[in-house]
Amino acid sequence: MFLAGLEIDFEILQEQGIKSLIYAIAIFGVTLAISYFIVSALSISEDPFFMSLVLSTTSVGVVLPTLRETGLSKTKAGQTIILSAIVADFATMILLTYYAIGMTIDVSGAGAMMPLIFIFFIVSLFFSIHLAGRLAIWHFPNTLVKFFSQDDATEMGVRASIAILFIFVAMSQTIGGEASTSIAILGAFMAGAVISFTFTKQAILEKKLFGLGFGFLIPFFFIHLGISFDFHSILEGTDLLGLMLVFLAIAFAVKLIPALFLLPTFKARNTLAIGFLLASRLSLIIAAAEIGRELGIIDESMRSALILVGITTSIVCPMLFRRIYKTDPEVVS
Repeated sequence: MFLAGLEIDFEILQEQGIKSLIYAIAIFGVTLAISYFIVSALSISEDPFFMSLVLSTTSVGVVLPTLRETGLSKTKAGQTIILSAIVADFATMILLTYYAIGMTIDVSGAGAMMPLIFIFFIVSLFFSIHLAGRLAIWHFPNTLVKFFSQDDATEMGVRASIAILFIFVAMSQTIGGEASTSIAILGAFMAGAVISFTFTKQAILEKKLFGLGFGFLIPFFFIHLGISFDFHSILEGTDLLGLMLVFLAIAFAVKLIPALFLLPTFKARNTLAIGFLLASRLSLIIAAAEIGRELGIIDESMRSALILVGITTSIVCPMLFRRIYKTDPEVVS
């Protein structure tokens, strides 16, 4: 989740403007509404709102590399996809955290303000570290340059980034109490986001952090997933596979239908491709599944089905996007 936050390019938000941001928020709102309607109609969860949030996620970590590989990250379509993915990531993380805190504390009386207080605390910590970073850049530019240097023998940039990660996670868990897993996830996400927001030219540092994450830490995460995955449910019956197929159908529907709003701007073929790419999920849906199991909202079979959905969409959706999307011509009018 730290790397997912690091992937967010805040310059895109500034370049797109408020109109594009509102449009992306509207698309996410429609996605969440459709997801809630389908989940409620099918009665597949005792908590339809939480399941709707889980199925509304998008993986920025899958979307960005796909667009970069296809050379579309700087095009109008690429910017639209990235902005929609960023909004979906941010909104889902905030709503999941708010919901998790509300589930684990007494929200009656003064306790009703605790979720909002925590969100305010995290946002305040975010901007405090951002301000400290900008002041450091202004007063100690020569020192800060070493943090982003390729040949820094002490790797101060990596160490400082990990320190920021620990600060966010530790402070989040201290405030969050029983909702420890969900709060730690939001803290890690915001730690990556504040580095991306504060240091806009951190390509070398980002490369080092991604090497540390994908080369060393993330494999252990997936080993843990493999060890804890309920393979017996697949071998003993079709319930898990059936549940996974239902979730997969919903996961595609809630992204493809809102993508129709892009038809006035892009051709139908490219709009379909955009919908498929936005349907890709990985880290966030797995994190949400872990939160749901910890809070007792979903059982082990649902968790396993959601993990399968995340793995499947992260493999299939980029492939479908590459095959369907046609670069020329991109815009209808």
